Formats: sequence, structure tokens, C-alpha cells
Amino acid sequence: MFPSLDQVTAIVKTFERPESLEILIRSIRRFCPQLRILVGDDSVCPTPRDDVEYHRFEPDVGASAVRNRLVEQVRTPYFLQLDDDFEFTRCTRIEKLVDAVVNHDVDLAAGEVENCKRRLGLFLKRKPTNFFGLIKVHGDHLEMQRGYHATREKVRLCDIVPQFFVARRDVVLPMGGWDADPKTEEHEEFFVRAQRHGLRISHCPEVRVLHWNARPRGYAAYRNRNYQPLAAKKMGIRSWTNLDGVVRHFLTEPESQRRPQ
Repeated sequence: MFPSLDQVTAIVKTFERPESLEILIRSIRRFCPQLRILVGDDSVCPTPRDDVEYHRFEPDVGASAVRNRLVEQVRTPYFLQLDDDFEFTRCTRIEKLVDAVVNHDVDLAAGEVENCKRRLGLFLKRKPTNFFGLIKVHGDHLEMQRGYHATREKVRLCDIVPQFFVARRDVVLPMGGWDADPKTEEHEEFFVRAQRHGLRISHCPEVRVLHWNARPRGYAAYRNRNYQPLAAKKMGIRSWTNLDGVVRHFLTEPESQRRPQ
């Protein structure tokens, strides 16, 4: 029997995408109506809501800072990390992620994210991101490879997974949560630190969420800023190989990040 979702709080950081957030919340209410939802909004033009626990933040404070503040507000032992352009379906079985954390000795259990596309209002296709794998640091080079450390019933241990996961609040807070300096592109740095803190991470690909990757007007100017050099500096690396085998070098100090005009 799966654990109750009463032990879990969903956190959602949103920025300039009220339509996407509406789709996500509507889908949560359909498939997980008992799930408590905390929304952190750092939009320049916020859209407050009264059907969730809504928190307004300074404009463009960044994904990491908002997530950290939301986790601090969580009063359940576990939290569910969601992006605002996700959508739940019948395959979004959050209770399976909770079960992996509660009953199978892991600290963080992630599902699979399926990238989706529409054209002229019609559904086109879904494509799993397959964003899971192992992290190895060789000197100042970070190498990521798809694969698992070990697999057993309901648990596939690895080092890096999508930002769609259930985690123990009492292990994420002590590791510092997300680093607040990179406002975006914080993903790899978070999981490198999780590895260094000894977190046990599981990938549950049978638990799926849709990802619509919405980019409304005005959003791209903020989202397209390059914080990867800063994240690399935080990790103490000068290059990495990503999960697709592409190598990137970080040879210079990151440029100062300016708010778009």
C-alpha cells in the first residue's frame, strides 16, 4: 500500500507564465486533489491566486531563491518539486515517488519528464527527456553518463535526475537547497552538491509528467541568460560532458548578469 500524499507538499516556482501555471494546477486538482500546493511567484507582472498557498517574491529573484523559501515553508516531511510548465496525467503517480523515499531508503526520487509539442493547437508528440545518470568528477572536469549505480525493486540509484522529484525536506535543507546565485541553469550544481552530501537518489521512469516548455513574450529574455559559467565555478570545474556526450568548456569568468531592459 502506498503512503498517503498528506505527507507531501508540492512547491512550484513560477515566472511570467500564468497560463502554464493554470494548466498545472488544474491537472493536479484532477489527479491529486488532496495535494497541498505552494506557489512562489517572482514575475515582473505577477498573477496572484487564491486557490493555492501563494507567495509573492521580489521580481526576478531567481528559481533557486524561490524554491529555497518555499521549502522552508513546507510543514510536511516530504516535498514535490515541480516546474510551472508541467502537466499531470494518469501516469503522474506521485505516490510511487513517495513510496520510494519512505519505504526504500532513498532521499530523493524523481520521475520522467516528457517534452510535448503542439502546432496550430493540435497535439504532436511526446518525447522522454531521459535525463538521468551518473556524475563523475575528474580534476576540474565533470562527466555525466546515462546509467544507474544499482537497480532493485522500485529503486534505480543514480546521481542526477529531472527537476521533478519527491525529496526529504530534512536532507535538502541541510545541504543548502539550491544555490541562489545562478538564477537559472542551476540543475547540475544542485545534484553535484547532493552527491557530495551523500544523498541517495532514485529514478522512477514509470512516473511521468508532461512538459510543455512555454515561452511567452518577455520570458525568453530572462530565461536565455547564461549562468552556466557561474554554476561551473561554484562546482569547481572548468568543463563538463553532458548526458548527450557534448563537451563544454568554461575558460573565462562569467559575465555579470544584468536584468533585461
